[in-house]
Amino acid sequence: MTRFKAMLLIGCALVLAGCASSSNRVRSDSAPGVDFTQFSTWGFLSPTTAEQRGVTQLTVQHIQTSVRREMERRGLTYTASNPDLLVNFNVTTRNVTTSAPQANVGMSYGRGSWGGSSMGIGVSTGTSGTRQVREGTLQVDVVDRAQNQMIWTASVEGQIPPNQATATVVDSAVSQAFNRFPVQPR
Repeated sequence: MTRFKAMLLIGCALVLAGCASSSNRVRSDSAPGVDFTQFSTWGFLSPTTAEQRGVTQLTVQHIQTSVRREMERRGLTYTASNPDLLVNFNVTTRNVTTSAPQANVGMSYGRGSWGGSSMGIGVSTGTSGTRQVREGTLQVDVVDRAQNQMIWTASVEGQIPPNQATATVVDSAVSQAFNRFPVQPR
């Protein structure tokens, strides 16, 4: 019976984990037929769309730091003068009202006077009301400067944790975007 209880507890934990999971949505696209290994240098578009739209300078710096790390990990060298690739980015945020999902699991186990045993499991799902959350989208575009053509784009969209440093949130989003970049880290 102990083995059965262990399997039951694992099953309940998996149900709860499935109900509680939420992650960022990441999308990317690449221009067909582009050999990304032909590029060796890159730089930022100046000004970036984020700067043009009034995103705070500190947030812009956090994004630039994270993008620089990801590009260098892929063997590309930063240069401000005639780079092969130009990187542009933008950030948008919005307040969203959501309903908070709630899952309840109940379990009982007992032995009867007749020597048998019984067990019951109950699972219920629903919502526990509404709440305000902040969502954001980071968009990163890479342009072949010589062709003046976008060759890669990625967006990361998700909830912004209220008590997490901007640098941490930005770094995570940039990393998720570059996980889809056609050239993987060396």
